[in-house]
Amino acid sequence: MLTTILAVLASALYLTAAALHLQSTRTQQADTSRLVMLGLLALIAHSGFVALTIMTDSGTNTGVLPMGTLMMWAINGLYLLSFLRRPVTSLAIFLFPVSALTIGLTWWLSDGSRIRDNLGIGLTTHIALSVIAYGLLALATVQALFVAVADKSLKNRAFNIMRFVPPLQAIDSMMFEQIKLGIVFLTLSIGSGLIYFDASVPGLIHHTFISVAAWAVFAILLGGRYLWGWRGVIASRWTVAGFLLLALAYFGSKIVLEVFLGKV
Repeated sequence: MLTTILAVLASALYLTAAALHLQSTRTQQADTSRLVMLGLLALIAHSGFVALTIMTDSGTNTGVLPMGTLMMWAINGLYLLSFLRRPVTSLAIFLFPVSALTIGLTWWLSDGSRIRDNLGIGLTTHIALSVIAYGLLALATVQALFVAVADKSLKNRAFNIMRFVPPLQAIDSMMFEQIKLGIVFLTLSIGSGLIYFDASVPGLIHHTFISVAAWAVFAILLGGRYLWGWRGVIASRWTVAGFLLLALAYFGSKIVLEVFLGKV
């Protein structure tokens, strides 16, 4: 019962925050304080839902939907934390509805069939590092999509859409800050995963290989930034490509194992 209440409350708060911000953006009267307040309240309810869904009496639920909800919680937490330095309010229009959808799907479809009795401190640390890395790089990817939308809007002279897009210089700067920090956590995540690497675990070889490939894409992007000044559409394409590989490494392998092969 409590899980249902928290799911409904978090989803309602996220959707309300996104709707109010969308309306205020249209009228060019954005209220950052209201967005942050509703976002924090939603995050608190989201935290409770994640805790009850993942940390069950029988063990830790590592299914794809609970883990997806955990990652959206990390993304929103990092997003709200970024307001301390450089608020980019328009991202809420995308992030908050996706969070509500993820919570709803987890509440509706997650059956607790992927519960593990004991993850151990090593695997728990690896998961924590991965969640932070995914959160940072996902946030950077959302901003990369905003860059692509802004570029296309300018080329097509669709200036009305630009009201919903943050200043490009702010997006570019924040995006690379998050990529740099994200690749640090991704490096730690891959390194900690290799310590406990077991080739006999289904899908682990593919997961590790694709994760390293994603790391390489982000590393090349940072190199291009410092050596050739990559930014704008070029940087956004590399960012999206790196995150798609990262998502494929984790969620792709889990979906194949859990849905198609029926393995934990």
